[in-house]
Amino acid sequence: MRITFCGTGAASLNAARAGAAIHVEQDGAGLLLDCGPGWLERFLGARLEPERLEAVVVPANAWHRWVWPVLSWP
Repeated sequence: MRITFCGTGAASLNAARAGAAIHVEQDGAGLLLDCGPGWLERFLGARLEPERLEAVVVPANAWHRWVWPVLSWP
């Protein structure tokens, strides 16, 4: 199992820290927990692959603001 912290900041915006986001990977399958602001830059910077995500677990307010616009991008 591999755990990558893609952000550890608070819910409020901070230019120096991405919002909370944790990627857990086991046997090639990924799970993304939470997705605060700035998660995608850190996620890609860690060379993680969005195509390998099996599930994304986030609070409803984060889904609409930070996750859906990115994952639905063509």
